[in-house]
Amino acid sequence: MAGKSKKTSSSSKGKKPRRSRKKGASAADKRPSFFIRALRYLVILVILGGLAGVGGLVGLFSYHGRDLPAIFKREDFKPSQITRVYSKDGHLIDELVAPDGRRTVVAFKDIAPHMRDAILAAEDADFYRHQGLDYYGMVRALYYAVRYDRMQGASTITQQVVKNLVLTPERTLKRKVQEIMLARQLDDRLEKDDILYIYLNQIYFGHGNYGVEEAARFYFGKRAAELSLSESATLAGLVQSPERLSPAKHPKRSLQRRRYVLEQMWKKGFISEAEARTATSDPVKVVGRKERSPFLYKAPYYTAHVRRELERRFPDQEIAAMGLRVTVAVDMDKQLQAQQSLRDGLRALDERKGFYRPIKTL
Repeated sequence: MAGKSKKTSSSSKGKKPRRSRKKGASAADKRPSFFIRALRYLVILVILGGLAGVGGLVGLFSYHGRDLPAIFKREDFKPSQITRVYSKDGHLIDELVAPDGRRTVVAFKDIAPHMRDAILAAEDADFYRHQGLDYYGMVRALYYAVRYDRMQGASTITQQVVKNLVLTPERTLKRKVQEIMLARQLDDRLEKDDILYIYLNQIYFGHGNYGVEEAARFYFGKRAAELSLSESATLAGLVQSPERLSPAKHPKRSLQRRRYVLEQMWKKGFISEAEARTATSDPVKVVGRKERSPFLYKAPYYTAHVRRELERRFPDQEIAAMGLRVTVAVDMDKQLQAQQSLRDGLRALDERKGFYRPIKTL
């Protein structure tokens, strides 16, 4: 009996280690696999990298935003404007142009609605919805730059206004950061219509013409309020590259670009498909200088005197940048007749006296 009890106790003692090994095996089975652990570490690294990136951006904007230039108000937009001289019968006879180009500022209501819509469709269709910045466009531009090593425009109309009027034209990281920050400030300070008004009166349209009024006059011989849909689309297409897409120099390129703008206007709901098709088939009629202003520079002696008189009246100002509309007493029909009579008389005198012979032969 004693032997049996010993056997039983020894057998019961031998079972305990086996149980402990079983428990250890189940704990090992519950440990996460290498893949799960690696995934966790990767998520942590991504989160830390994101936080570091956000911190870097905050630091970058804080550093370059320390010396931001002051943003302007609508009333501060006072660019130089061309001064024109008209005869008493309404003919344009002289233009005084500032060194920074030809510009005539017009009110927002005096710009054809089709012209406003065409600019929005071509440059910034979400202008009235965003807060000065197109974040999706910025990400898309970054993607194209990294993937295809090709820069794609992502600047909104608000950013372009800031770039043209407030910042220097240099292409640096500091200027781009300041452009982004100032665009938000400008969007907060000005109404959307005011920003678009400044843009349409400031943007370059080629051949030395700034603003939609001068562009309409130069290319089509009319005011900005009178532009048709096809003419508006043509001008809106110029903004991308004014000299390369000029209808006066490159009519085929201009037509292709106009077709693109009209297509964008249709797709983005500014016009109907029928309107886009009709405008696409319209011919582009660019006027020449004689058609625009047949009497321009035809009375040089008279207008030279007018210039001297303007300089005498405004001695401390740049006449060519004041945007004056000067009407003088000259009658162009009589002036041209008088100039022709003078030429005829001088030729007759020359033929009688023989003054046409050279004084000396070298």
